[in-house]
Formats: sequence, C-alpha cells, structure tokens
Amino acid sequence: MKLRDFQIKLLAQGGGWQKGKIRIRFEFIPDKPTSTKPVIPTNSTSPLDDLRSHLEV
Repeated sequence: MKLRDFQIKLLAQGGGWQKGKIRIRFEFIPDKPTSTKPVIPTNSTSPLDDLRSHLEV
C-alpha cells in the first residue's frame, strides 16, 4: 500500500506555525473475514501424522 504525505503548516499551541507532514491511510476491512486457520490435509501420508494424532488441531 502506498502512503502519501502532505506538507502542511499547523498553528502550534502558544502561537506560531509548525511545519510538518500529515499522512492519510486507507485500510480495507471486509464485512465477512475469511478464515485464516491452516488446513491440514487428512488424506495424505506424512511422517508427522503420528504426532498430529496426539494434538488437538
């Protein structure tokens, strides 16, 4: 995501102007988030199958 900075002058507390930047960021958040839980295939043979059978996954 590309952020863009804008050069501004802000009236500082106590008077006077302070130079700086303002940054605006937009973020997309879906209404229905998808599951990010990893899927472990159950029909494959793996040396770790024995270990997986003892864990609650």
